[in-house]
Amino acid sequence: AKTQRLLSDEKNRLDGILSSIGDGLFVIDRHLIITLANKTAENTFTLPPGGAVGRSISDVAPLLKDGMSITEDLSPITRVFKERETIHVTLEDTMAYRVPGGGAMPITITLTPLAEGKRAGDAAIGAIIVFRDATSAKKIQEEIGARADELEQLNSFMIGRELKMVELKKEVQALKEKAK
Repeated sequence: AKTQRLLSDEKNRLDGILSSIGDGLFVIDRHLIITLANKTAENTFTLPPGGAVGRSISDVAPLLKDGMSITEDLSPITRVFKERETIHVTLEDTMAYRVPGGGAMPITITLTPLAEGKRAGDAAIGAIIVFRDATSAKKIQEEIGARADELEQLNSFMIGRELKMVELKKEVQALKEKAK
């Protein structure tokens, strides 16, 4: 009875930790089947509580690169099992999840392998996938890019104007010299 209570307490503690994480979290096994998902992940993909468990990660959270479905050999999920190292996917990697309704949600991801043992080279038996909706960050990045383009155009205009002023001053000086 005491062991059962301790297990229940530990499960409740883990559930509390997972539900408090603002980023989406999936845990998958070596067959890419989801064994755990937090509330943020379930809400992102409009799944009921526990609705992701037992399903393939690629069915629940299809990955896109540059708006196109990603092949398994290019997937960071496949890489984390091959390389057995933590992999970070940033905005510059232009990856997104296809979300219900057909839209694409820009994301950043951290994938961490779960090893069988603690020795280097031990086989990965699963992975932890932590993702963040990067829609706001992507919009800000695009706005900064647009502002940089505007500033570049303004700079070119101002430099051109300054060069024209230098030419006009030279012409005025030449005319003054002629008039003497």
